[in-house]
Amino acid sequence: MILKGRSQGTNSRDSRLSAPKWGPMHRESVLSSSLSGVGYDSSSRTLEIEFVTGRIYRYQGVPQGTYSALLDAPSKGQFFNREIRDRFPYSRA
Repeated sequence: MILKGRSQGTNSRDSRLSAPKWGPMHRESVLSSSLSGVGYDSSSRTLEIEFVTGRIYRYQGVPQGTYSALLDAPSKGQFFNREIRDRFPYSRA
């Protein structure tokens, strides 16, 4: 599996990293027109997002505060696009 995306301060459009192996992550359902569930593992700082399309992605190196702010955001999709998308390496689960 390849992690994709950029982390802040990196000019690379495709960060090729070995993805760790995980089992299923517990996700909380969220009210959103674009996201259906969100999970977080604090020990690995991994954010898992399930989109309404059914696709699931894992974002690496996400601070706990970003996860909490996502859950509190009035628009989960806008928060994701502004604060998470293209800011953290990710892989499709």
